[in-house]
Amino acid sequence: PKVASPFLESAALWPAKYLYRITQCILMRDLEEEKVKELLEPYEKEKTAEAIYSVDLLMRYLPDFFNLAKGLAPDDS
Repeated sequence: PKVASPFLESAALWPAKYLYRITQCILMRDLEEEKVKELLEPYEKEKTAEAIYSVDLLMRYLPDFFNLAKGLAPDDS
């Protein structure tokens, strides 16, 4: 049987913060592009199987955030 990689809490904290920051960006629609880039920092730690698995557990919800954002303003696409 296939076994999932071990959960790596330190890696999972990055997407939790990232999703929180995305929510802020969705709600604060007047943010400048530079500020958005500053808030949405890339993952900088070692990319191991454990880290990828742990990040994926939270990032799989990212499309839901985009759908939420699209519904907030009629001009969004």
